[in-house]
Amino acid sequence: MSEVHPAKGVVFVSIGARIMTPDYVDLVLSLASEECSECTVFLLDAPEIINLTELSGDTEEMARRKVKQYCAELAEHIQQCWSPAVVTVRALSQYSQSKGFTECKDAVVDAFRTSPRFSRHVLNQTYRNLQPALNRKGIRTWRNEPVVVRLADYLIVELALKLCVTRSGVADVEYGAATSDMTICKSIYEGQYPSLAPFVGKPMRYVSVRPNLELKKISYRYPSGRFAVSDISLSVPAATRYGIIGNNASGKTTVLQLIAGHLQQNAGRLCWGTQDISMLSAGKRPTATVFQDYALFPHMDALANVAFGVRHRRGYSRSKSKAIAREWLGKLGVEESVMHSQPGSLSGGYQQRVAIARALAVRPSILLLDEPTAALDTNEREKLITILRGAVQTGWVTSLILVSHDRDFALAVCDKIAILDNGRVLYEGMLSDALTSPPSAQVACFLGTFNVIRGVVREDHTFTDEHAEIIAPLAPNHVASGVRGAALLVRPEDVRLTFQPGSEDVAVDATITEVASKGTYYRVTTVTSAGTVIWIDSPTAPEVADIPSEHMKVVIRMDRALLVSNDLPIRKGERAA
Repeated sequence: MSEVHPAKGVVFVSIGARIMTPDYVDLVLSLASEECSECTVFLLDAPEIINLTELSGDTEEMARRKVKQYCAELAEHIQQCWSPAVVTVRALSQYSQSKGFTECKDAVVDAFRTSPRFSRHVLNQTYRNLQPALNRKGIRTWRNEPVVVRLADYLIVELALKLCVTRSGVADVEYGAATSDMTICKSIYEGQYPSLAPFVGKPMRYVSVRPNLELKKISYRYPSGRFAVSDISLSVPAATRYGIIGNNASGKTTVLQLIAGHLQQNAGRLCWGTQDISMLSAGKRPTATVFQDYALFPHMDALANVAFGVRHRRGYSRSKSKAIAREWLGKLGVEESVMHSQPGSLSGGYQQRVAIARALAVRPSILLLDEPTAALDTNEREKLITILRGAVQTGWVTSLILVSHDRDFALAVCDKIAILDNGRVLYEGMLSDALTSPPSAQVACFLGTFNVIRGVVREDHTFTDEHAEIIAPLAPNHVASGVRGAALLVRPEDVRLTFQPGSEDVAVDATITEVASKGTYYRVTTVTSAGTVIWIDSPTAPEVADIPSEHMKVVIRMDRALLVSNDLPIRKGERAA
């Protein structure tokens, strides 16, 4: 009978990866410790300096300092939480001096210089690995891009390290955040690059550990028996800015409290990656929450409030915790003099910023925000948008989940949304999809980016609104007929005012009730005879003597209108302003 050798795992930690928080590394190591007798964590420190200087604009000295600090913090965290008999931490800068690694790196560098095919594959893979960051810099291709060539050094080092690890038997299972291993690794192990064949060992099995948050059929009922949320399923992928919006009492805050662990669901599960966190206490979940009431410690000043969380969540020294706290308070515009004031003497705006700084400073994997702009003025709100987007883009937090009545703020921050109504999910998906093509009239009303005109589709392939004011032939892209409770969605920029509509125009009598400047355009509010409100966005203000004005014609561009289902009722007052 052959002897069974326990598997050995490896984790390659990229300092600039968007999801490599301490909580995520713990998640990966928890899975690895179940399957492997030992696991090695490689901190890819040296090549990360190139990434930071090229993509973040840091000087080399700043990049070195950031990398050194992150590596020290993560190594300290792993050593505190994991037995050295199970987990070994190695920095690439130290390991790179070994003979085995040097041989593998020389071979990969030589292949990159001498094989055009391998060189193209490396550059293409580099671009794909760093595409979001490169796109933000305006780089849309890997071809003839000096930046991509310089960044390829990182991939070359990583490929050499993987060859060395498999060749020397350090590991046979790799745990990572990608959905699968890089295609270039597969090509090397398949023998597509002969010059690297002598350095190829047994391929590692790749295990994907995506720290996605999944709510699976979650229900929660009040002690009275009424459901706050019922059978809700949501998916928050890693590196996502996620917004939960809806009317009052729709269940938004309840969902946030269930994720944070401050409420316990009556049914369903919450999973973070491979881990079921449904029964974990709030303190053991990979979250940090900003509450509506801020929940600041009244006996501590602002600095101490923020530093307390850092010290107890991350185990840092008092001086280091205060330094991190001071940095985040400064980013949020809290002056040094204010940092030494107790919460009771601070305005609501300052208290809210202190609460946000406290949550961000601990570097949670999932940042939960409940109405974070309630006490902020316009300038503070705009600054917060930049900070929150940057926190996810740079990987300081893995994912952000936001509940807000401030629709414009939520739309500016988030890239994925869920719309709740009466404790149920009305819509979940990418924000861009909802804005360009809402699936229903109710979703369009929540977002407030369309005029919603309810009616029916007649057998003659025309749309008639519920007051029979608008009778419009449908465009070829619209459905033929039989849409029960149809709704026409028209963007405000696809409506115009005129006194003399053309014979083919779809027009309706309306009265201008308001003209409001929106900075770069004017929002004109009109009301038809039957009371239907139609918005018009115009680059110039209409030339009318009085408001309300005399009757004019509102003309709708039917070729740009959307026809959707209106089966679900839209309650009075749901239209967003």
